[in-house]
Amino acid sequence: MLKKIEYFGFVFVFALLFSGILSYAHATNIDTTAYFHNNYGPFGLRNSIPTTFGQTFTVSGTDTTLDTFSLYLGERSGSGTGTLDLKGYIASWDGEKAENILYASSIQTMNAEGTLQEFQFSTGGLDLVAGNQYVAFLSVSGIEQDTGNAFMTPAGYAGYDGGKFVYLARDENDFSLITTVNWYQYTYLDTWFKVDFSSNTNNTVPEPGTMILVGLGLAGLAGVRWKIQK
Repeated sequence: MLKKIEYFGFVFVFALLFSGILSYAHATNIDTTAYFHNNYGPFGLRNSIPTTFGQTFTVSGTDTTLDTFSLYLGERSGSGTGTLDLKGYIASWDGEKAENILYASSIQTMNAEGTLQEFQFSTGGLDLVAGNQYVAFLSVSGIEQDTGNAFMTPAGYAGYDGGKFVYLARDENDFSLITTVNWYQYTYLDTWFKVDFSSNTNNTVPEPGTMILVGLGLAGLAGVRWKIQK
């Protein structure tokens, strides 16, 4: 009987520990797609229109590893009939422009019909710094393709206070200007944007509440052993 009770006590403590560990494997998400005001743009390659746009965001809390992010294009602008090639990027943000490019995707293609399309990118786990601002953006700059195709991006009045809708007014298809020229910023708008973060659970310090539960479990196990042995 003693061994049986000790076994169940061990299982109880293990369950408490495991549940505490799992509580730190949560993800922090940013999602501005619940807010829609209008389609803004155009964006693409046509008559000196912006070739780069995105959303700034702030990393907060302990979830600082960026796993995936999404930006959107929809409604066609102008008389073009073709598709549009682009890439997704993450860069540090200095308050006025992109600084260091931290992630660049492979080429993605916007559909020719102008049907709303989500461009989702997986970074493989990009470690960022809590409290710092970054920018996620789409750009056609530096990609050889036919000109004349442009699309709009959905946006809404600011429902996210950690960043804003930004764009580079004209970069002459010169990618180097992305990190040297100040971007325009919509004060009261967020483009449609999603980002998923996770935390490194191996380096997470348990909160007091979890430690109390574990302590109670250990105390309970000790009590069971004492009563049986008495």
